[in-house]
Parts: sequence; structure tokens; C-alpha cells
Amino acid sequence: MQDRKAQKSKGASKAQVSSQAEVAPQAGGASKTELDPNLTRQDLDLGNYLSPLPVTLVSSQKAGDRPNALTIAWNGIINSKPPMVSISLQRTRYSYQTIKETGEFVVNVPDLALAKALDYCGVKSYRDTDKFQDLGLHTEPMQGLDQAPAIVEAPLSLGCKLRDVHALGSHDLFLGEIISIRARASLIDDQGALRLEDAGLISYVHGEYFSLGDWLGFFGWSIAKEDVLKRRTQAARTREKKRKYGKLK
Repeated sequence: MQDRKAQKSKGASKAQVSSQAEVAPQAGGASKTELDPNLTRQDLDLGNYLSPLPVTLVSSQKAGDRPNALTIAWNGIINSKPPMVSISLQRTRYSYQTIKETGEFVVNVPDLALAKALDYCGVKSYRDTDKFQDLGLHTEPMQGLDQAPAIVEAPLSLGCKLRDVHALGSHDLFLGEIISIRARASLIDDQGALRLEDAGLISYVHGEYFSLGDWLGFFGWSIAKEDVLKRRTQAARTREKKRKYGKLK
């Protein structure tokens, strides 16, 4: 988790701060198009600026301990077959040793109702308090896992077996294989598809949390045939209205 401070590189020249981009001439040698001044770019000090990030609650537990949850923003999908995720952990976190010892963890995707829990689990340590009791959270077992529990209040939970750990520097990268999945039943439509867009998801941007916005398109929409684009857009807009305003009359 990082701060949001962005600075110019030390000693950055005026040329570095001003726009250096040039639009390539069009076919036939047409003159270059003037760049929009709002697109002016500048150099920054090195930092972790990639955003937005999917922020999650990673739960774990070892024998004799109570369950624990840690807020993780540096995580993501890294493979399809088998399905795998990565999470980055600092070695000082209590969850670090728990996951290494048990070889399992659960990635819980939070909704807006878990916003406070999401922040709380990132600033509080297992060593000082019982996060689950403080927040009124409940656990349930995940198929294929012996110890790491899921958070019942989360709309989606991914049960993972630890496959590898890579030491990177400030953080270690944990690679987990997803072996079981549980989701809130109300998010599964009549065709059996998971409608996670209806869950009220949260993203993380430079030290701050944001709810996700409006529907923009589907994968491949930029090259879709007109009839496909129209049909899928209409269906998505209908779902979006239901999500915002309830059932349509």
C-alpha cells in the first residue's frame, strides 16, 4: 500500500516537463496535428503509480490461532490454466508467516458494505486485536483448504494453495493456485453466470478507495459487428439500470 505523492524528477528540465510528443504525419505527407495542451506530460520520480488496483481481503489461519485478514492491493490474476493469483506481502506482516507455514490463503473480494473492514484490516495487526470480532465478520471453510477460512460477508472468495514465493525486495510475491470458489448466490443469474458487476466493488488508487463506475463496454467491443454491439450494449444497459434503480417495470 503506497501514498499518493507524485513529484517531478529532481532536476527535471523544462524540456522534460513540457510535452515531447509529436503526432506522426498522415498518409501522403500531410502536416502534423497539433497536440492538445491538456495532454502535456512530465517525468516523475520512480514509484508504484499503476492504478486502479483490485483491493482484497486475504484471510488465513494456522492451528491454534484465530482467523486473520489482511488488506492487499498488490494482487492480481496471473494465469488461466490452472487459474492462479499473486499477492505481494511484506515479511513483517503476521499473515506472511501464517501463509508460508500453512501453504494456503483465501482472496476475498469486498463490496461497499465491507469498506470499513477493508481499511481496518490494513491498518490493524493480528498481534494487537481480533479483527473478525472487532468487525463482526464471520468465517466459513473453503473446499480443499484445511485451515484458511473465507469471509462470509464477501461477495466472492477464492481458495488458494501456495505454489511459490519470490523474494523481490520490500515485498515477497506469493503465487497461489485457485482450487475452490464461493460466491454470493444473489450474484448468479438465471444462466448460471456470476454478475460480479452487481456486487458494488471497490478499487484502490494511490492510498484511497473508490467504488467502480459505469459500464463502458465488453471485451472486443471496438471491433464487434454492429448487431452484436447493439445487442450486448442494450443488455448491459438494462442490467445497469436494474442495478441502480431496482427491477424495471
